[in-house]
Amino acid sequence: MKYLHDDNAFGLMRVKSISKIEKPPVWFSPDPVEVEVLHAPMANLCFIFGKADGLLYASDFGVGLRPGAPEAPLPPKKADASPVGRLPTTPPPLPVPD
Repeated sequence: MKYLHDDNAFGLMRVKSISKIEKPPVWFSPDPVEVEVLHAPMANLCFIFGKADGLLYASDFGVGLRPGAPEAPLPPKKADASPVGRLPTTPPPLPVPD
């Protein structure tokens, strides 16, 4: 809580009221008088800290679901060093003349 509130890890600004939240869940019902609200100046991130109980509500919304980063390409498969059949794939070495 210290990191989020006192240190203000996300650089949020204190505001006087809670922004309108579209279709909040039933349990998301902070009392506007009993909370301190920190809101992102250029985004929708909002932390709502309960003054008495220390409860933290958080809300963020915006750009919706986006595709993730592309997956790294798989490394090329190495050729199998073992021969396919019973016989080697290369001819035997030539004898060295005396």
